[in-house]
Amino acid sequence: YTLSAMKSRTPAGCIPFSQATLQYGFNAKNLRKLIHEGTLKFQTEFLLGYYRIDEADPKLKLAVEVDGCYWHGCVDCGFPGLRSNHSLDKRKNSYLESQGWRVLRLKEHEINLDVESCVERVVKAISQQKEALNGP
Repeated sequence: YTLSAMKSRTPAGCIPFSQATLQYGFNAKNLRKLIHEGTLKFQTEFLLGYYRIDEADPKLKLAVEVDGCYWHGCVDCGFPGLRSNHSLDKRKNSYLESQGWRVLRLKEHEINLDVESCVERVVKAISQQKEALNGP
């Protein structure tokens, strides 16, 4: 895809990562800021085995992955994504889950359109993971 072709095919909120970074500061940064400012204890680019987790809470074994629509594919945005990323995402999910981790994936356009809702999803995942690890 060329940048002009992507712009013409892309619904609101679904923009290539590089363009989003230049134009809007990419709301994933805002998501990270909201996560880290609260009582949520996440580490950015946490290394586990061969994989880096975008945002991780190692104590809770909760992984939050921010998937760029262009790179990871997105039906809503019309991007097929890279096959290598599809395979990597599946392997990464399988590995993390085999190690007892819960994986929450957020799409770039979801964050761009409603970052607060994404933070709510993270908070809900934290609550569910605490319950799963410690019981009700």
